[in-house]
Amino acid sequence: MYKQFLYSFSTIKTLYMAIITIAIIIKDRGDFMNKRVIIEDSLRNHIKFLKQSGYHIHEVDSLKNTDQLDSFDYDAIVVANSDNIPMDATSFRPGAPIVEASDKTPEEVFNILRGRY
Repeated sequence: MYKQFLYSFSTIKTLYMAIITIAIIIKDRGDFMNKRVIIEDSLRNHIKFLKQSGYHIHEVDSLKNTDQLDSFDYDAIVVANSDNIPMDATSFRPGAPIVEASDKTPEEVFNILRGRY
């Protein structure tokens, strides 16, 4: 009887751990599912990967013409190179953190976004 109890307890503990693991995975997925990112359209591989990962993507051809964008509506801005960021404070005031994608794989950018924002 004691062995049956231990076996049952072990099975329940295993099931409990599996449920907790699934809940964590679902929660993690939900945390970035609603994330909105502005990204330069030249970063095709990054765009594809982030879309497949559940991010809402707003592609822009250049950050120099961002008058129509309210960057406060976005969680991050991904640029190919920091040289593409306009330095004129009157034209572009980012309300979201900027991630530079140069020399980074789409997975690395994803991990930066997921870890920080």
